[in-house]
Amino acid sequence: MANNRAAKSGLAAEAQRKINSKYSEELAEECLEWIRQITGEPDNTSGDMDNFFEVLKDGTLLCKLVNNIKPGMVKK
Repeated sequence: MANNRAAKSGLAAEAQRKINSKYSEELAEECLEWIRQITGEPDNTSGDMDNFFEVLKDGTLLCKLVNNIKPGMVKK
């Protein structure tokens, strides 16, 4: 994800391990596939954490999803 950051330690490392243990690549892939069925994007629906973050990080795809479900909800 963010390779330019220092490695986490202590409580931050423990919290990250907890997040990582709950992450499901299968569920992430299903979510991205569902988004692709509605919006036509993204091309890569791999459920790995780095791809999931990269695809959704700026929010534009989520805005497109919302506007496909309910047109006009998110202004451009």
